[in-house]
Amino acid sequence: MEVAGSHWFDSCSYYKSNPIQVKACPGNYYIYKLVKPDISIPVPSYCAVSFSNSSVDPCYNYTALNDTWRSSTNSTTNLICDVNVNWVGWYRLFYLEQSAKMPETCVRPNRCGTYIPLWLNGSHPRVEDGVVVRQICGSFISDCCFFKSFPIQVKACPGNYYVYEFVKPNICFTTYCTGNALI
Repeated sequence: MEVAGSHWFDSCSYYKSNPIQVKACPGNYYIYKLVKPDISIPVPSYCAVSFSNSSVDPCYNYTALNDTWRSSTNSTTNLICDVNVNWVGWYRLFYLEQSAKMPETCVRPNRCGTYIPLWLNGSHPRVEDGVVVRQICGSFISDCCFFKSFPIQVKACPGNYYVYEFVKPNICFTTYCTGNALI
């Protein structure tokens, strides 16, 4: 990456530095490999600019899902279908007004308000992992992963909660489950 500097009376690209290396890391931060500026630049220095990326970070831009019927212990089969939901953006799960997360183990059929409950087939990420992709399984009859949905994205957020980028399941009578283990 090329670095440019300005002169008090001239354009922003008055001085050119030797190229630097920039690496984007999971967790929305960067690492820079800086080089010593050219000696012809008067009072050379690198500056850091603080910025907030909260408008695009899903940890700060999500929709809350606080449907108690999504609970993995809810055996009431209302035949709810997440195919009918217009899944756009990121979602944070709540159970009884507390942060919750998707179950990481098989959820019995006829839970979460439907026939085929959807659960996370894999572990939740750590904050430093950034956004990860996880498979979704749906339990039906005696098969914990009878139905395999499209993968979703998951992110661990500062403050000990998770956000999910849910996608429309392929078939009806499936719903994303909320585990009862409060975070």
